Amino acid sequence: MVRLLVVAAICVLTAPAGAHEFVVKPGTVNVEAGAPVGVTVVSSHVFMTSEELEPAKDVAVWIVDGERREPVKLVANPAALTYTGSIAAPTSSGFLIAGARLPQIWSLTPEGLKQGTPAQLPGARRPMKIEKFSKTLVNMQAADAPWGRVLGDRLEVVPLANPATIKPGQDLSVRILFDGKPLSTRVYATYDGFTETPNSYAYFTETANDGTAKIRLTQPGLWMVRVEQRIDEKASNHESYMARAAVVFQVKG
Repeated sequence: MVRLLVVAAICVLTAPAGAHEFVVKPGTVNVEAGAPVGVTVVSSHVFMTSEELEPAKDVAVWIVDGERREPVKLVANPAALTYTGSIAAPTSSGFLIAGARLPQIWSLTPEGLKQGTPAQLPGARRPMKIEKFSKTLVNMQAADAPWGRVLGDRLEVVPLANPATIKPGQDLSVRILFDGKPLSTRVYATYDGFTETPNSYAYFTETANDGTAKIRLTQPGLWMVRVEQRIDEKASNHESYMARAAVVFQVKG
């Protein structure tokens, strides 16, 4: 079931306050080996302009080349509400930039949703563990292999075709995984600059039972596909769990 949203906004009404989308935005998607690759960590309801500066201890970014992961040192930019960093490209072929907003516990209090557990917040209840994942495809060419790599994030969007081979007006197939298994869920996609309206996407669809979905890539530009999963999950400090995940890639004109 697929619906193209040209003007309409898709509002995630059940999302907790402050639960911004977490996206690692590349400075470039084409770079030679050894040249600097800039990254910007965006936390926002407007894609892809940041609206919130996450705590530094909760943000991590890595360059992923084969089995090697190298952390990217990040520097806060309070004026832009972002973290930025740069690292030398490990190869002229395809590689990934992976990012995570590490787990946080949020609870419902008489004053609204706040970060912390009921033990830390008087009168709080219904603690939820929230984490977010993002991965970005760099240097994707028609013959490159890393576009379909599974990183093992608890929630993950995995392309089933190389975005470098998809032209505007064509579909990109993806599979959604949760705990390593196909997930049936809603899938949202948009491109950088589509709109300044919060929580608005250029495309919406739902997966088949095998966790696969097709995204119509209507425009050239920097795209992201995102998903969300919520479950009841009883643990020592939370009663439920929510994850968000995005994959970012370039669609060539």
